[in-house]
Amino acid sequence: MSLGVRVAGVLDGEAIAALHAESWQRSYRGIMPDAFLDGAVVEERRRHWRHRLAAPGEGELVLLAEDADGLAGFTAFGPDPADDRSAGHIDNLHVAAGRQGRGVGRRLLGEAAARLAEAGRRRVHLWVFDANARALRFYLSLGGEAAEHGFDLVEGTPVAHTRIVWSDTAALAEACRSRAGFE
Repeated sequence: MSLGVRVAGVLDGEAIAALHAESWQRSYRGIMPDAFLDGAVVEERRRHWRHRLAAPGEGELVLLAEDADGLAGFTAFGPDPADDRSAGHIDNLHVAAGRQGRGVGRRLLGEAAARLAEAGRRRVHLWVFDANARALRFYLSLGGEAAEHGFDLVEGTPVAHTRIVWSDTAALAEACRSRAGFE
């Protein structure tokens, strides 16, 4: 599979929103309320991505992975929201149905880590729902460490989540380039 990666633009919002909503519907069933996943999630993601792509925060970037069949995945990342100038934060990493396990997520994570390293961000973290066991295994297999546990309020429901940390963005980028794994 030939996979290209590029920076997203405003015109990519609809495709990103559709993939994001589909990913949540597939991966977060039992984590997020069914009523939300079966109803408002599509329009909520459209609004979110229209706004986010039209007015990105300083240093924020969205990368798209595309193959011959179209959008295969995306990641959104940028500076640590806690304003730690040496750290980055990965806000989203989603792979389209049927494309998981083909290196798409690993490629996107590696590209994000490499760009964060180039920007002087030595560390990076993300949050993952504890019930999303596949994603947890993926991040841990690439050297991530569970650093903090807590709860996120999702549509009024508390959901357990874990902060995964990599202490070296350049090493994460290299691990993603060299390791054949699953996503």
